[in-house]
Order: sequence, then structure tokens, then C-alpha cells
Amino acid sequence: MQTVFVSIGTNINAEANMLLVKESLNSLFDVTYSSIYKTSAEGFEGEDFLNSVCKFDTDKNPQELRTLLKNIEKDMGRTFTQKGMSNRVIDLDLILYGDLQINRNGLELPSSDIEKFISSGIQTKSGEKLNIDMMVTATGYKGQEYVVEELFGKSVVDKIGPIWGFDDERQELRNMWMQTKQPGLWFHAGSLAQCRIFSKFLALQIKAIQNGIIS
Repeated sequence: MQTVFVSIGTNINAEANMLLVKESLNSLFDVTYSSIYKTSAEGFEGEDFLNSVCKFDTDKNPQELRTLLKNIEKDMGRTFTQKGMSNRVIDLDLILYGDLQINRNGLELPSSDIEKFISSGIQTKSGEKLNIDMMVTATGYKGQEYVVEELFGKSVVDKIGPIWGFDDERQELRNMWMQTKQPGLWFHAGSLAQCRIFSKFLALQIKAIQNGIIS
């Protein structure tokens, strides 16, 4: 299962179509929705847009999900002329699919539809302005075990064990600022204060190993 995010927009019979698309999505997935925001049409004459973003888990692959979203649009009356800067019955765009990064066969993830950040949120390349309460851009949100597996393989992860978190037996943070069971692999993390203090202890241990004081 993957967690996905889909943007929703409509400016033709907007209130009714927003309800209708939610009914369609809810019949297929367990969906969580953001607040609904109204934005003006940009670059063309039209009614205000109603916009939202939704999140749900799915076992469909990206292409299958994209096809399903396009079929919902078609069933609701969207035509091929409703694209770019134009009025839309409904617009469903897959913007995030887990942490997948892809750009082929007309599918780009994460979506590059975001043109720029504005004071109230984001503006898409089609001219829509989406007001948002909060945007979190996250890096490093996965545990260090994930990075180790990506770089060195699962065997190294299994060898060294958990990283960070309190070790009840040793009464220390696990594998942090100390030798690990993988020679030459050290971990240094935490707050700025922790990094400043414990970097010296880590460096002294490495120096002691190099000089043969400890093994």
C-alpha cells in the first residue's frame, strides 16, 4: 500500500461537483480531505475555483491510479478541451505517490504543476492558486536504518541493529557516537548542542583506534 495525494479543482457547478467527486473517491478509498479553498480563475474568464487536496492509501500502481482518476473526470463530464487555462468540470491530479520519483509516459511524480510559492500558499502552472494552512517540506524523516540499507544493504542494517532510541542495557543511545558492529561506520546526529558536544567524543574514539589505543 502507498499513501498518495491528489489535488481537486472545479469551477463549473463547483459546489455540486466537489460533492460528487468526493462521493466517487469515497466509494473507492478511505479518503481524508483538506479544507476547501476558493480561488479566482487566472489567465481566462471563468467562475471561481473550489480547490482541495485529498490523501488515501492504495495498492494500485501510479499508472492504474492515474487512469482511474481520468475515468472519474470523464464520467463527470470533463472533455479534452478542458485543460490548461480553461474552465473545468473537475480536475484530479496525482501529485504524490509515496516517495516515488518518476517522469515518463506522461506521469511526473512528485508533480511539477507547482509553479511557485505565494504568500497564501502555492500557484500551479495552470494559474490556480491554492491557499494552504501549512506546508511541510520534509527531508530526513526516515530512520537512519533506511539510509544505511540504501547505501550498504540490509545485511549491514541487520548487523548493527537499531540506530537511535534508548538502549536499556547500555543506558545509552543505540549506535550513536560510538563504535558500531560494522567497522568504520559511525553515526552522528541530534540537535546542534548534541552535535557540538559529542562530536569531540566521537573524534577522540576514532583517533584512539587509529593510534592503537583501543581496538
